[in-house]
Amino acid sequence: MDDFVLIDPDKQKLEWCWKQIELFLKDYKLELNAKTTLQPLSSGIRFLKWRFVLTETGRVLRLMDYNKVTVEKQKLQKLWAREQEGTVPVGATEESLDSWIANADRGDTFAYKKELVTFYCRLTNRQYKYKKKKKG
Repeated sequence: MDDFVLIDPDKQKLEWCWKQIELFLKDYKLELNAKTTLQPLSSGIRFLKWRFVLTETGRVLRLMDYNKVTVEKQKLQKLWAREQEGTVPVGATEESLDSWIANADRGDTFAYKKELVTFYCRLTNRQYKYKKKKKG
Protein backbone atom coordinates (compact mmCIF):
# COMPACT_ATOMS: atom_id res chain seq x y z
CA MET A 1 0.00 0.00 0.00
CA ASP A 2 1.29 3.44 -0.79
CA ASP A 3 -1.38 5.68 0.79
CA PHE A 4 -0.80 7.25 4.17
CA VAL A 5 -1.95 10.08 6.41
CA LEU A 6 0.00 11.95 9.07
CA ILE A 7 -1.98 13.69 11.80
CA ASP A 8 -0.45 16.05 14.33
CA PRO A 9 -1.62 19.28 15.99
CA ASP A 10 1.74 20.94 15.17
CA LYS A 11 1.80 22.19 11.57
CA GLN A 12 5.55 22.83 11.66
CA LYS A 13 6.17 19.24 12.70
CA LEU A 14 4.09 18.02 9.76
CA GLU A 15 6.04 20.24 7.37
CA TRP A 16 9.27 18.77 8.75
CA CYS A 17 7.89 15.24 8.28
CA TRP A 18 6.91 16.08 4.72
CA LYS A 19 10.48 17.15 3.93
CA GLN A 20 11.90 14.01 5.56
CA ILE A 21 9.56 11.80 3.54
CA GLU A 22 10.59 13.58 0.32
CA LEU A 23 14.27 13.03 1.15
CA PHE A 24 13.66 9.37 1.92
CA LEU A 25 11.76 8.81 -1.31
CA LYS A 26 14.44 10.60 -3.33
CA ASP A 27 16.92 7.82 -2.43
CA TYR A 28 14.58 5.39 -4.22
CA LYS A 29 13.94 7.74 -7.16
CA LEU A 30 10.34 8.20 -6.02
CA GLU A 31 8.33 11.30 -5.21
CA LEU A 32 5.08 12.27 -3.53
CA ASN A 33 1.98 12.55 -5.69
CA ALA A 34 1.02 16.05 -6.88
CA LYS A 35 -2.23 15.65 -4.88
CA THR A 36 -0.24 15.56 -1.62
CA THR A 37 -1.50 18.33 0.67
CA LEU A 38 -1.28 19.72 4.15
CA GLN A 39 -4.76 20.58 5.40
CA PRO A 40 -6.61 21.09 8.67
CA LEU A 41 -8.27 17.96 10.03
CA SER A 42 -11.49 19.93 10.54
CA SER A 43 -12.01 20.01 6.75
CA GLY A 44 -12.01 16.21 6.62
CA ILE A 45 -9.71 13.75 4.90
CA ARG A 46 -10.39 11.51 1.91
CA PHE A 47 -8.56 8.22 2.38
CA LEU A 48 -9.11 4.88 0.65
CA LYS A 49 -12.47 6.01 -0.78
CA TRP A 50 -13.82 7.10 2.61
CA ARG A 51 -14.10 10.58 4.10
CA PHE A 52 -12.97 11.05 7.69
CA VAL A 53 -14.32 14.05 9.58
CA LEU A 54 -13.44 15.20 13.09
CA THR A 55 -16.48 16.49 15.02
CA GLU A 56 -16.39 19.22 17.66
CA THR A 57 -16.54 16.53 20.37
CA GLY A 58 -13.42 14.85 18.98
CA ARG A 59 -15.25 11.90 17.46
CA VAL A 60 -14.01 10.78 14.06
CA LEU A 61 -16.75 9.98 11.54
CA ARG A 62 -16.03 7.60 8.67
CA LEU A 63 -18.36 8.63 5.87
CA MET A 64 -19.24 7.11 2.52
CA ASP A 65 -20.02 9.08 -0.63
CA TYR A 66 -23.72 8.95 -1.50
CA ASN A 67 -22.67 8.02 -5.03
CA LYS A 68 -21.89 4.52 -3.73
CA VAL A 69 -25.56 4.12 -2.74
CA THR A 70 -26.71 5.20 -6.20
CA VAL A 71 -24.29 2.81 -7.92
CA GLU A 72 -25.40 -0.10 -5.72
CA LYS A 73 -29.08 0.63 -6.42
CA GLN A 74 -28.37 0.44 -10.15
CA LYS A 75 -26.43 -2.78 -9.67
CA LEU A 76 -29.25 -4.33 -7.62
CA GLN A 77 -31.81 -3.41 -10.30
CA LYS A 78 -29.73 -5.05 -13.03
CA LEU A 79 -29.01 -8.13 -10.92
CA TRP A 80 -32.65 -8.52 -9.97
CA ALA A 81 -33.69 -8.35 -13.64
CA ARG A 82 -31.08 -10.99 -14.51
CA GLU A 83 -32.17 -13.12 -11.55
CA GLN A 84 -35.76 -12.99 -12.83
CA GLU A 85 -34.56 -14.00 -16.32
CA GLY A 86 -32.64 -16.90 -14.80
CA THR A 87 -29.25 -15.73 -16.12
CA VAL A 88 -27.82 -15.41 -12.60
CA PRO A 89 -28.42 -17.72 -9.63
CA VAL A 90 -31.34 -17.12 -7.30
CA GLY A 91 -30.09 -15.04 -4.38
CA ALA A 92 -27.40 -13.17 -6.32
CA THR A 93 -29.14 -9.84 -5.68
CA GLU A 94 -29.29 -10.45 -1.93
CA GLU A 95 -25.65 -11.59 -1.89
CA SER A 96 -24.64 -8.33 -3.57
CA LEU A 97 -26.56 -6.38 -0.94
CA ASP A 98 -24.94 -8.44 1.84
CA SER A 99 -21.51 -7.62 0.45
CA TRP A 100 -22.25 -3.90 0.11
CA ILE A 101 -23.60 -3.71 3.66
CA ALA A 102 -20.56 -5.57 5.04
CA ASN A 103 -18.37 -2.87 3.49
CA ALA A 104 -20.67 -0.07 4.67
CA ASP A 105 -20.52 -1.48 8.23
CA ARG A 106 -16.97 -0.13 8.41
CA GLY A 107 -18.29 3.44 8.56
CA ASP A 108 -21.02 5.68 9.90
CA THR A 109 -23.59 4.62 7.31
CA PHE A 110 -26.77 3.69 9.17
CA ALA A 111 -29.04 5.88 7.01
CA TYR A 112 -27.45 4.67 3.77
CA LYS A 113 -27.84 1.02 4.76
CA LYS A 114 -31.47 1.59 5.76
CA GLU A 115 -32.17 3.32 2.43
CA LEU A 116 -30.61 0.50 0.43
CA VAL A 117 -32.43 -2.24 2.36
CA THR A 118 -35.74 -0.42 1.81
CA PHE A 119 -34.91 -0.15 -1.89
CA TYR A 120 -34.10 -3.88 -2.06
CA CYS A 121 -37.34 -4.86 -0.28
CA ARG A 122 -39.45 -2.74 -2.65
CA LEU A 123 -37.54 -4.00 -5.70
CA THR A 124 -37.80 -7.70 -4.86
CA ASN A 125 -40.92 -7.71 -2.70
CA ARG A 126 -38.89 -9.72 -0.17
CA GLN A 127 -37.93 -9.18 3.44
CA TYR A 128 -34.26 -8.68 4.21
CA LYS A 129 -32.32 -9.87 7.23
CA TYR A 130 -28.66 -8.95 7.29
CA LYS A 131 -26.43 -11.92 8.03
CA LYS A 132 -23.51 -10.42 9.88
CA LYS A 133 -20.53 -12.71 9.48
CA LYS A 134 -18.51 -13.70 12.52
CA LYS A 135 -14.91 -12.54 12.63
CA GLY A 136 -12.17 -15.11 12.65
